[in-house]
Amino acid sequence: MVAMLTAVPDQTYEVCLALVRARLESGDIATATAELDQWEATEATDWRIVWHRGLAALTSGDTDAALECFDEIYDLLPGEAAPKLALAASLECGGDPASAGELYRLVWRTDPNYPSAGFGLARTLMAKGDFDGAIATVESVPETSNHHVSARLAAVRIRVHAAAATSGREYLATAGQRLEELDLEPERKAHFEIQVLDAARALVSAHNGAPTDLRVLDCPLEERPLRRALETQYRTLARLTPDKRSRRDLVTRANQIRPLTWF
Repeated sequence: MVAMLTAVPDQTYEVCLALVRARLESGDIATATAELDQWEATEATDWRIVWHRGLAALTSGDTDAALECFDEIYDLLPGEAAPKLALAASLECGGDPASAGELYRLVWRTDPNYPSAGFGLARTLMAKGDFDGAIATVESVPETSNHHVSARLAAVRIRVHAAAATSGREYLATAGQRLEELDLEPERKAHFEIQVLDAARALVSAHNGAPTDLRVLDCPLEERPLRRALETQYRTLARLTPDKRSRRDLVTRANQIRPLTWF
């Protein structure tokens, strides 16, 4: 993208700002900042200079500078969602998920067309251990959204984390049910089923609790059945993987996880 933009014959202000963003995405923060310095000499009153300085600061990890820039933009554009999201991201990266969560929540409640606000809110809820709130947030992404499937998969991952943190087997049972409801390509589905099954096996291994009727992906919560299910999924994934080394690694994992057979 950088090469494409530098090759544009008419280097307008808008093209140069796009070039700054491209440089930031490629990690060339120094050049992007130097170009902003040059433009500031003639465009100092343009709020987009401050916005891009905020992006540069956030990219470099200087969250204090980013907050200062985005706070200035927020004062200029108080009704816009973008400054709120930028402030929230800066607060989250700066280690203040509670304050970030309030801004994410404000945007998400006002306009659900900003899925990044929903995902951000879910992350901040997870940070304080509110797994159910995080799940409810991502599952509120409407079916009409392009991010609907990603949101459902995020809910599956949150349930896996919740099960590990709380030893809650119900989280994994529901995660399996949600996966079965999704129309995923086989390779992607196998990856997620492995995550859920492996979390169930780890939970069973760590906590030899009372028997339960709960099943995860139609598999009883017992060591041997879970190992067999994992072996099957690793071999399925190996068949779907074109890379020979990755396929070999997956077959090795399948052999390692398979339950011992006594003759």
